[in-house]
Amino acid sequence: AVDGLGPPYWAASLRGLALPNGLPIRLTNTGTEAWPAGLELLGGWSASDQPYLRAAPDALESFGVAVPPLAHGESVELHVTLAIPDIAGRQVLWITLSGASGRWTDLGAPPLQLASR
Repeated sequence: AVDGLGPPYWAASLRGLALPNGLPIRLTNTGTEAWPAGLELLGGWSASDQPYLRAAPDALESFGVAVPPLAHGESVELHVTLAIPDIAGRQVLWITLSGASGRWTDLGAPPLQLASR
């Protein structure tokens, strides 16, 4: 890559990863307030040959894992069961938290993005 050219990053590829215990995701509260109870971890796939998704896929579904309330500076590692779509072409996964105030990506928090290849 040449400075000033191209995208700032490409979504990391999941290709070839063995995930027998699920995809480990570490959540860290870097904010100034404790996270509330009842947060959900959401994800959705979208076909894209672009480096990353600029907007959330049409459908985001809960991964069904419990997200504990975290105080400032606390973190937790969750393991998410992940089915990589068996579809021709590159798929990008969009992951975000959601709570009573809505999806955190809609509130300005960047999503975690991972690619099928």
